[in-house]
Amino acid sequence: MKGRKLALPPRNTCRDRFPSRQARIRVRRPGERTVVCYPAGPVQIGEILIERGHLTPEGLEEALDWQVLYGGRLGTNLLELQLCEEEHLARGLAKQHGCEVAWGNLEIDPALVGVIPPHIAQRDEMVPWKLERRRLKVLVTRIDPGKLDQLS
Repeated sequence: MKGRKLALPPRNTCRDRFPSRQARIRVRRPGERTVVCYPAGPVQIGEILIERGHLTPEGLEEALDWQVLYGGRLGTNLLELQLCEEEHLARGLAKQHGCEVAWGNLEIDPALVGVIPPHIAQRDEMVPWKLERRRLKVLVTRIDPGKLDQLS
């Protein structure tokens, strides 16, 4: 068998370039063709702040080390270590959760104060802010999509 080449099976060069079948979602809309979507995983707050230039990778590592030692949320540790400004952190968290940031002096529409019952507003720490295109926008201290869905 001298001079004869050994035939190797074809190698899959695209194996790690695309998500697995479980990660693909087929979406079918009436009257349209099927579309394959690749859902994005949750973006980490550290990645958002680095991408926007408000945090260095070394600063993120320091805050993560601090978090391992002392616990707490990453954002709190970033503020305590003075690695990031509060406004930049708030805007990054808003991007992460897909909501807006209300920063600065805000005027609350007095007509909306009674829209949310007081016991719900106190329990869920939310205040009706403004009505925009028939949608009520609320100010919250912590983002909890479940509570906002219950309100609607």
